[in-house]
Amino acid sequence: MRTSEQSFAREIGALEAVFDFLHRFFERAGIDPEVGLSLDFVTEELFTNFVRHNDATRAEITIRLREDPETVSIQLIDPDAEPFDPTAVADPKVDRPIDERRAGGLGIHLSRRMLDELVYDYDDRVMTVTATKRILS
Repeated sequence: MRTSEQSFAREIGALEAVFDFLHRFFERAGIDPEVGLSLDFVTEELFTNFVRHNDATRAEITIRLREDPETVSIQLIDPDAEPFDPTAVADPKVDRPIDERRAGGLGIHLSRRMLDELVYDYDDRVMTVTATKRILS
């Protein structure tokens, strides 16, 4: 099992460093590039939501990576956060015309479709979201 952890500034500009961290881990772990693309998307969606929707703190966001023989997991940890459960967000009505849709929710919807598991935890003002993708078929 491989693990790695790093904290990042709570700003959109930190995404370049986030992707560098992910890609170095994926390369060391031999993660298939297709799996990596899905995990890039999910991580960007969650990290961006943490930054945009928790602007009451400057605390860094921590990302933990774990790879085992069957899965790779990305855990994003947001300290001093208000609760927001991305697993409970209703799917957008993607079958409706664009002018009949409500803005928002599409990124989380797509993320859930790309993953094998998305788990939310909230304890003592710390929000943790774990995204898991199977790497073996």
